[in-house]
Amino acid sequence: ILLLVGFTSFPSNIYAEEDKTPYELAYTTYLDQLSKYQVVHQDYILRKSQYESFGTLQSQQDLQVVLVKMLQERDETVVAYLKAIRERVNENPGIDQLVKDSLNARIDTELSWFSGHKSNIPTAGSLRDLSTDSGLAMKEYDNAQPVFYESIASVSSGKFTDLDKRL
Repeated sequence: ILLLVGFTSFPSNIYAEEDKTPYELAYTTYLDQLSKYQVVHQDYILRKSQYESFGTLQSQQDLQVVLVKMLQERDETVVAYLKAIRERVNENPGIDQLVKDSLNARIDTELSWFSGHKSNIPTAGSLRDLSTDSGLAMKEYDNAQPVFYESIASVSSGKFTDLDKRL
């Protein structure tokens, strides 16, 4: 009876927890970054409506500051998403190494573009420049869509391939 009471009274957190895979860590980072972006985006919407309502120099400067932050957070969110996809592709044993290498190269290209774009955002001098930068990022995001979908499709295909090999 003492052993039974002793084992049931121990807190469950003393047992070893499973180590998270690199994908799980990257996906958690992505979700955290997405939350940050959503908060900054809400602030951007507020500042934009204030600028449209008042049109003062102060509201324009406030909008510009929050727009820089929002665009940087948006790029960082895309970077976190790309890293999560890369980890998901890399941990899948059913994907052929050539396919992994090809997807990783394309993902790395997008990673470098969005990382470079993020670092260039603060150099914009006006709202018009920031709007142009935002348009460039949206265009690049649209161009990156095939990489996202091919990676996800490869993960699904790789799961079936791995299962088929094991069977």
